[in-house]
Amino acid sequence: MSKLIESRYTEYKELVQFLLETQQISLSSLADNNLKKNLILCTASYFENEITDTLTKYFHDNNKDTICIKEFLINKGLKRQYHTLFDWEGKNANKFFSLFGQQFKLYMENIVKNDKDLDFSIKAFLELGNERNRLVHQNFAQFSIEKTLDEIYKLYQDSLIFVSNIINFLESFHKEYKGEEDIDL
Repeated sequence: MSKLIESRYTEYKELVQFLLETQQISLSSLADNNLKKNLILCTASYFENEITDTLTKYFHDNNKDTICIKEFLINKGLKRQYHTLFDWEGKNANKFFSLFGQQFKLYMENIVKNDKDLDFSIKAFLELGNERNRLVHQNFAQFSIEKTLDEIYKLYQDSLIFVSNIINFLESFHKEYKGEEDIDL
C-alpha cells in the first residue's frame, strides 16, 4: 500500500474538516470536490505505475536472454498503452487476462470465480479506473464526483488485492503451464 496515497487521503480529510470547523462551508465544498478529483487521479496514477512496473519486472525476469522481446513488450505493449489494457466499464478483468493468452484468461477466470475477495477487488479497481477516465474525458472543471473521499479511498484499498497480486498470478501460471503455448503461428 502506498504511504503517499494514505498521506494524501489523511491531509484531504483534515483540510475539509478544518474548513468545516471554521465555518467556511463554501470553501469546504469547493475543496472537497477538488480533493476527490485529486484522490481519484492519485490512486489511478499509482495503480498505473504499479501495474506497468510489475509487468516490466515480469517481462525482464522471464526474458533475460531475449532482450529484444522484453524491449518490444515494454515499448509497444506498455508505454502509453496502460489504459487500453482494461475494459474500464466492464465488471471483470478478462480483457487484461486475455492479453497473456487464452489459457491464462481461463486460469484467472477460475481463480476469480473461487475468490470473492479478488472478484470484489477487481471490480473496485475497474470502478476507480472508470471514474478516472470519466473525470479526465468529461470536462474536468465541471465534472462532479458523486463519491465521498472515504468511498474513493475505500475503492483504492479494495483494489490493492488485485494490483498487488498480478505478478503472483503470472508466476503461478507460468510454473503450472511452463512450455505450453496457446497460439498457432
